[in-house]
Amino acid sequence: MSQTTEGSSDSSYTTLSSATRRHEDSSDDSDGYTIVRNDNESSTEDEEGDGSVEYDTSNEDQSEESSNYVSQEDVSEEEETGEEDEESTDSEDKGYLDFLIEAYDSLLSRYTSKQAVALASRVAVRRIYQGSLIQEAVRLVGEDAVRKLAIIGSLQGINTKKIDKTIKVPCNGDTVKGDKTIQELVESNIVSERGTKYDSSKKKIHLNLIAATMPHAAFQDMNDDKATDIVRKKVRHRVQTTLPLQLQYLEAGCLPLGTKTRKAHMHWSSQFLKSINCKFNPTIYKRNMNQAVVYENMEWLTKRLDAIEDSLTLNTKEQDIDVKKFFKKYYAIAQKARATEAEQNEERTKKTTKAERRRRRQNAAKTN
Repeated sequence: MSQTTEGSSDSSYTTLSSATRRHEDSSDDSDGYTIVRNDNESSTEDEEGDGSVEYDTSNEDQSEESSNYVSQEDVSEEEETGEEDEESTDSEDKGYLDFLIEAYDSLLSRYTSKQAVALASRVAVRRIYQGSLIQEAVRLVGEDAVRKLAIIGSLQGINTKKIDKTIKVPCNGDTVKGDKTIQELVESNIVSERGTKYDSSKKKIHLNLIAATMPHAAFQDMNDDKATDIVRKKVRHRVQTTLPLQLQYLEAGCLPLGTKTRKAHMHWSSQFLKSINCKFNPTIYKRNMNQAVVYENMEWLTKRLDAIEDSLTLNTKEQDIDVKKFFKKYYAIAQKARATEAEQNEERTKKTTKAERRRRRQNAAKTN
């Protein structure tokens, strides 16, 4: 039966079949209500990207419908990104090797050795970055506040002017203490709407980054008896979907969803963004999918996602989604949009040039 979404965030590809997941949670508080951790680092996500690129989704001895598909282009992209990240990461970090081995062992059962190495390297580097980001945020406002900010970013969006002003964030960090509203945190220069991975400021929490860093927080909150007071924003145009309400937010695309759940989330994401006059960015979504491996060893998470996968019955539009064709479609749309924008910019430049020439002639005539 289809559901109707009531809203989500206005933020930002490895998809794992429930049958192939392994439940190996190394976290001591896997069912807790705190920030979910793997060993000494938090399992988190990178920043939301932007822009679109051409992508060749050629098959590699796997079915087009395979949710575990990783093409050679995926591997190349992972290797290049990993090399870039490693330049800015201390490879001697004692946690790096542990993360690398853990990720590689988990991936090797589904991918070739080369693919597993490329993905594992990126996961290890990312987890070190993630741990640093969360650690700094916790230092500023405290663990409970960081978790709540991540949920707010997912369910309320990152536009601080539109976030429910009655929501209180319980701060207990070194810098901020007491219950604060988002507006108070913004005015104190502690919270901002958007930042990038390369932002040099360590004295500010960016909502888009913290939401992407903890994509599991909103899902856990909506599945917990101790749910917070954060409600999702309503949208004007509803989206017909079978996707459960607790996964109806964009950052859920980072989670290790099963095959059916992934299709439902892809459809919901594209339609939700359309409903708020935004474009679905296939590059961002695929980048989010690529990070699912970071969270696959969270047993509390994968068990709940497996249950959703087993009970889900897709509607016709969701069932008809072919993952590769879906991305090709939106890459083509993005390419066309870029071409149109380039033409418009060129036309504006021509008009500006003509106007400037006319102005110069007029000035010259006045001078003479």
